[in-house]
Amino acid sequence: MNYSQKLRDPRWQRKRLEILNRDNFTCRLCNDFQSTLNVHHLKYSGEPWDADEKHLVTLCEHCHLEVEYLKIKIKDFDFNNKFSDGEISVQITESVR
Repeated sequence: MNYSQKLRDPRWQRKRLEILNRDNFTCRLCNDFQSTLNVHHLKYSGEPWDADEKHLVTLCEHCHLEVEYLKIKIKDFDFNNKFSDGEISVQITESVR
């Protein structure tokens, strides 16, 4: 079963609905409740429906794109060569709007 098929699995759909309900069908980053909402995995641990609720968060499509974009940027970023004092700040911009 590929990832797309797993997201259509009734076990994931049930878990997804639980998270959307928990988060009052509202993006946890920007409080948008009118856009399409996604349930984002903060951490993967096996099958999507097996994820602990604390590792799942409701995000609007825009915030979900921003989070995924930052995840890619952070993964490719060489922190050792860019920061000598260990202080790092990340600002979400309107780059994908």
